[in-house]
Amino acid sequence: VLELIVEEGLLNKEGAEYKFAHDQIQLAAYSLIPSDKRDCVHLQIGSMILKHASEEKLGSVIFIAADQLNRGTKFIIDEDQKLQIAKLNLRAGEKAMSLGTFWSAVTYLKS
Repeated sequence: VLELIVEEGLLNKEGAEYKFAHDQIQLAAYSLIPSDKRDCVHLQIGSMILKHASEEKLGSVIFIAADQLNRGTKFIIDEDQKLQIAKLNLRAGEKAMSLGTFWSAVTYLKS
């Protein structure tokens, strides 16, 4: 299915990753998700990123993973998963501080 979408020019394949060809395509796709389901979809995306990112790769996607998971926290009932996300936010906050992006750091450390 993804190859067909690439052929149609809606997605670009960059190595093992797929990216929308244009921001407007991404917005159109996002608008198709019912608004009451979006946070749950963000939680699923964040979980998939975390599941498939190696420890070495996690450093480069930590902000994306944390942002996605934080949007879906209201759906988390498992205490172990809550702890895992809290630890991820701590790491993201520490990385943001080391990069000098203090407002971002505050956001992650509060989450």
